[in-house]
Amino acid sequence: MNQPDADLLTFSVVAQGPEWLCVFASPSCREALGLEEGTLAGRSLLELVHPGDRDRMRAALQSSAASQRSELLHVRLLEQDGTPAWFEVQVHSQGRAMGEVFVFLRQATGRQATSVREVVLSQRDALTGAVTRPVLLDHAQLALARLDREPVWVGLLFLDLDRLKQVNDTIGHQAGDEVLRELARRVRSLLRPVDTFARLGGDEFAVLVDDFREPSDAERLAKRIVSASRSTFFAGATELDCSVSVGLTVTSDATQTIETLLRQADVAMYEAKSAGRGRWRLWGVRDQDRLDARQRLEALLQDSLQRRSLDLEYQPLVRLEDGQHIGAEALLRVIGPRGEVLRPSTFLEVATSQRLIGPLDLQVLHQAMSDQHSQSPPMPVELNLATVDLEDDTWAAQALDDLVKYGQDPGSLHIELREDLLRRLSPDALQRLAALRHGGVRVGVDGFGSDLSAMTTLWAFPLDYVKLHATVTQQLPTVRAARATARAVCELAHGLDLLVTAAGVETAEQSALALEAGCDYGQGSLWPWPTSASGQDWPRGQADPASPNGRQFGTPPAVDPRNRWPKDS
Repeated sequence: MNQPDADLLTFSVVAQGPEWLCVFASPSCREALGLEEGTLAGRSLLELVHPGDRDRMRAALQSSAASQRSELLHVRLLEQDGTPAWFEVQVHSQGRAMGEVFVFLRQATGRQATSVREVVLSQRDALTGAVTRPVLLDHAQLALARLDREPVWVGLLFLDLDRLKQVNDTIGHQAGDEVLRELARRVRSLLRPVDTFARLGGDEFAVLVDDFREPSDAERLAKRIVSASRSTFFAGATELDCSVSVGLTVTSDATQTIETLLRQADVAMYEAKSAGRGRWRLWGVRDQDRLDARQRLEALLQDSLQRRSLDLEYQPLVRLEDGQHIGAEALLRVIGPRGEVLRPSTFLEVATSQRLIGPLDLQVLHQAMSDQHSQSPPMPVELNLATVDLEDDTWAAQALDDLVKYGQDPGSLHIELREDLLRRLSPDALQRLAALRHGGVRVGVDGFGSDLSAMTTLWAFPLDYVKLHATVTQQLPTVRAARATARAVCELAHGLDLLVTAAGVETAEQSALALEAGCDYGQGSLWPWPTSASGQDWPRGQADPASPNGRQFGTPPAVDPRNRWPKDS
């Protein structure tokens, strides 16, 4: 029988002869048999086998250990209460230690076990063929357990594909998928059969390597992966500028955990990306300070969420024609352990990677609605969203509930997404966005014009306003192209019945030129806010009855003349 793929089956144990004592059992194996942690180590594997099947199991173990070949059989294993259950068992010896074998299990229905092919496919990423995260975790625990018995090293490489978002945004997701498939092919060509290549999600991958004698072996692999990624990628005939940033951590410590290794490799990968992308970094002692800082920040965010101690500052929205304050944008701030104010640039990456951004945005919504309710008269408030907020119904449903709770007009809530995030929304998320807008909530695109943006963004999504990127606004007095860009955006937006806000206004000259270009509103440090809502010092003024040229924030038409949003009129 051929050697199995390293990720062949879900459950695994390691046993040693002649009694075939278990020296490691993965959590999934214990769960399958209903056993608690620590109840398998030191026990004979044969104790778990039904008496009627023990001879066949013993023969398979002995045969595999002697011949270095795999054996496949069906046996009944005993669960904790003594109930027998049929399993497909594959015994495999890699010759790493005399008499040591690996036992892979797959629970069967009756005696009809799932085919090996079906098992392999169920544990592989459909796009790239890499194994899934649970398989990586099982293999890592197995590799770390072996460090107690052998003087070897375990290495974990964290791979992040650079500039995939630009490929998806400019050429399309099909081209991005081709890049991911090609990267997976190149990485696999550099690995041994016993190495584990996993896709963690999106453009992130991991490689687990064990049974090597020197850390330099893993370093050479990291260099080879980076080098392989520098060769040009193609989508059809189109050349694509992509590369891979790699973080590497190695250990010979059996008490290490896979969670710690993943964090270390992740931090090292971000160091590689920050250093210019397309390179690799080895986790070192100094990196522990960075990891400790990330963990402290994560703990601070979790504590702030639990205590509901987030702070909002409000930056006024100003009508450029007469300088009237007609609304405000809620800006999230987190108070640090020494009372310092942390801005999103400090904590956004950690909040996103640790899946805290959704709960943060929900609390921002609740607080902003409460603050708005306390003002007389209430004025519109703008909130920035992350894509995760629209990937299920939670945020949208809560927004509509809060509007009813505080008796606010739906048009008083303005939500916006950065252009790059807007274009990455799933079809379901887009439908939720359209439903919010159809319910009266105003929707905008933030940071428009920061790069070579596709103008189709303005009519391909359910929008009410556009926020011109601050870099464009601030170059209006000195760069002719910036003035031309602002005029073009305003003309196109107004032709689609969209309002335009100039972000980042710092001087009176910038404000005047933004108005001359056609911008309806402005935001920035020219107007002396942001001010914390805790001081009850919101921008004051009348709600905006109408903007220049008759455009205003109001209830959208039942049938959107710009595009198909919303689908149901």
